Amino acid sequence: MELFFALSGYLITGVVLDLVDRPKRARTFYARRARRLLPALAVYLVAGIALAAILGWGTEGSVLKMAIASALYLANWWEAIRPGVDIRPFGGLWSLSIEEQFYFVWPLVCWTALRLRRRASSVGAVALLTALIALLLRIRAVDADWTLLRARSGLDTRVLALALGAAARVWLPPGRLTTWLATATSAFGSALFILAIASVRIYDVRTLATWWSLAAAGAVLLVAGAASGGLVAWLLALPPLTFIGRISYSLYLWHPAVIAAAEPHVLGLSPSARHVVLGGASVVVATASYRFIEQPFQRRRTRVGQPRPDAPHHLLGRRHPRRGRRRAMPQADGSPRVARPVP
Repeated sequence: MELFFALSGYLITGVVLDLVDRPKRARTFYARRARRLLPALAVYLVAGIALAAILGWGTEGSVLKMAIASALYLANWWEAIRPGVDIRPFGGLWSLSIEEQFYFVWPLVCWTALRLRRRASSVGAVALLTALIALLLRIRAVDADWTLLRARSGLDTRVLALALGAAARVWLPPGRLTTWLATATSAFGSALFILAIASVRIYDVRTLATWWSLAAAGAVLLVAGAASGGLVAWLLALPPLTFIGRISYSLYLWHPAVIAAAEPHVLGLSPSARHVVLGGASVVVATASYRFIEQPFQRRRTRVGQPRPDAPHHLLGRRHPRRGRRRAMPQADGSPRVARPVP
């Protein structure tokens, strides 16, 4: 999850910096975000309520309350204050709620910082300060005996990776690193991330403050390095991974429900075969959701064949088919910079 948060913080900060000199598009930021996310989420919530009723998950009241909390992007706080409640099939939406709470606040913070001091470094400084506060809160959670659900689900503690990703977008924007340095940065970040995750024996508040914080730092280095190219970026550009990237939102939404519904029927298989079957079923359902729910709504606001300005190639500094080079954005020191286009 730290990798998901780090990437989200990096990307949203890039979008916000791009919108500084595009006020008309900035004013529609939240509306475009809603059109991007809400159709698939609404279908999933309705399907989840029906699935819970058919399979007998939870109680009617608990499922409806969790669905409402998820629709309002408050599922993380609902889980924290209602431990022990059966939250299937919406248990995976706590992290989406954290991300959207950050997405709601962070653009306003960035635009305020840039209005007061028109330097990207001001955004980076706020991001680093936010990350420091989140780390201190994680440490405080250990001393104050917070419950694991409270520490895991709160925006105040889980914003660490999001804020570090935002800071990395300012100080290590796409194209800042050479190919070799980008590869080395991503490799070191990957190693740190894997080491931290592998070192977790018991998921508790203490490991959240230690190993999971190191995992957040590793995830940010991985993302920042890959944004500048190198071997990891090449691997991520392979067709199977780009396909997973396209359907990632629908895959994120649907895989908990698919696994919860199908797992009782594949218990006789070996663990590896079970993972293949459940993973394949999740990909099939996610592909259908992307094709028949996400894409139709995206086409309403974009001509067919014309990439959206917030598509991944744009966020990672690649050449835009219509505009060629990206708009120059200020560096951390305030001087102008044009991102190096990637073929």
